[in-house]
Amino acid sequence: MTFRPVADGEQAQALSLWQAVFGAPPGYFERYYQADADPSYREGDTFGAWQGDQLVSAVHLCRRPVVWDGDELLCGGIANVATLPEFRRRGLSRRLLEMAIAKMEREGFHYSLLGTGVPGHYAALGWELTHAPRAKVNLKADFPTAEADWQRLGTTDALPPLYAARPRPLQFVRAPSYFDGWVGWNWRGYPTYLSTRPGLGYLVLVVPEAENEIIFATEWRAIDAATERALLQAAAAEVLRRGRNQLGLEALPQHTGSDFLNSLGAVTTQQDKGSMARNLSLPDDRYRQLMQSYRTGEAVWWMADGF
Repeated sequence: MTFRPVADGEQAQALSLWQAVFGAPPGYFERYYQADADPSYREGDTFGAWQGDQLVSAVHLCRRPVVWDGDELLCGGIANVATLPEFRRRGLSRRLLEMAIAKMEREGFHYSLLGTGVPGHYAALGWELTHAPRAKVNLKADFPTAEADWQRLGTTDALPPLYAARPRPLQFVRAPSYFDGWVGWNWRGYPTYLSTRPGLGYLVLVVPEAENEIIFATEWRAIDAATERALLQAAAAEVLRRGRNQLGLEALPQHTGSDFLNSLGAVTTQQDKGSMARNLSLPDDRYRQLMQSYRTGEAVWWMADGF
């Protein structure tokens, strides 16, 4: 078995492996190598285990700059950890993850993120659950409402300035090509609606067609508390207009507190059980602050930034 980075001329093998193991809509995996979706990609960011000429296991590293207290950090996203069934339980992905860690440490990455359904596999190598909070509101019928114009999501051209205006802690820096080619691509994979308040903020609402599935606010940005309240009130009103009574929130509000959410209805929160972080080069106290920021809900890893 040979372990080495995947060269650009070998990308087709990585794409075939990921599709065979995970399955995905057309174009999903290709984005990891496309400059108009992931402009930060560099050759060698995919690590592979080779049996002869066959790629049998792979791990991909995504480079994501983030802003935190005015500083820019480099986050390493671990993605597409895949092994063909007949080669599993041989420690291949662990070896590739160790290669990814070594590369991130050599190149000065500050911390790493990943999402998984098997956290124990990654905890053995130093990742830990962020326990980031999510919320669900069982809506009242008589909360204060705000008017909004909901449109099916098309272009994202107007959103980057609003996204960057009042950054949350550890917010990803989104290049324009990444904003549309990665974030927008992810949004457009769902029945997604957008409400924009020019110069003030926006909210992206995912509306599953099945009535037993919850409608949820997958991302919103607002320059102040009044805008955030108006956006969330408008989202709640849209849920009721569609004959449903629950609104999911991918994060806790940035500018408003629990009293506002309680004014919309009965609120329940739960912890994310799949998002994990790992320190790479931050001082210990700074990394503890980072984890606390995720765990309190101040920092958000938005769903559309997922890798």
